[in-house]
Amino acid sequence: MNEFNLSEKRKRNNSGQFTSEGQRGEKHYKWKGEMANDKVKHRFVEKRKPKPDKCPRCGEDKRLALANIKNHNYTKNPDDYEWMCYKCHNQMDSRSRFKSCKRGHPFKGENLITTPGGKRICRECRRIYQKNYRSKKNE
Repeated sequence: MNEFNLSEKRKRNNSGQFTSEGQRGEKHYKWKGEMANDKVKHRFVEKRKPKPDKCPRCGEDKRLALANIKNHNYTKNPDDYEWMCYKCHNQMDSRSRFKSCKRGHPFKGENLITTPGGKRICRECRRIYQKNYRSKKNE
């Protein structure tokens, strides 16, 4: 059984609080590596990726946000992010979000069903669901 020495990972300061002085990366007592949540990974890249003066997409001098350009698969790789204004960020998100269903079928032409309430349904996914439903019902 591995013995864990607490004094190696974290130390207390004079007031009794834990400190991470001199401990960075994997030696830090709160290190999680790839298990870190998306917000932490986003903040990690935000500190390391240089922020331009203007939006690189539209060229306007507006408030910029860091956008994930790899289908919202959050990593600590700065190349997976791009600085852009909120308008361009929203346009990019809405285009990528509604090009296809969650299984990857395109929302185009014959494959798209629009309900009276405005909801879009993938015809291929509906076929798969109905086929599975019927097979379970007949068992």
